[in-house]
Amino acid sequence: MTTRRRYDERGSVLTTGTVLLVTVFTLILGIAVDLSGQVQTKRQAHEVAAQAARIAGQHLDADRFLDSGGRVRLSSAAARTAAMGYISEASMTGEVTINGTDVTVTVTARYTPVILPIVGITTLPVTGTATARAVRALGGTER
Repeated sequence: MTTRRRYDERGSVLTTGTVLLVTVFTLILGIAVDLSGQVQTKRQAHEVAAQAARIAGQHLDADRFLDSGGRVRLSSAAARTAAMGYISEASMTGEVTINGTDVTVTVTARYTPVILPIVGITTLPVTGTATARAVRALGGTER
């Protein structure tokens, strides 16, 4: 009498659990990598917005400055053009708002994830906002 050998299934649950665990850890690692990339892109967008606002704040309207007795006035068109040019050079899009001597720049960019496209997330939007104010200072004191 020959005995047929039965297939032992003792390891099948362990194998399924291991595959599931590896998949979950890979997904968690992917989320961590992609979210840190998004944070880095957000920081870059904020830096671009801050620099664009500073550049815009340097475009004073000299004629209005002299006519108003030394009160700071921005040349809105030149300031907006300079800020948008800087944003464009950084391969981002944005908006420039000028209110008196204040320049507010909002920059929009997109981060392209590396791992998250597996679950259908192909882009993550980021924004950065900064404000600069043009002032007249003499000896370190605002005038």
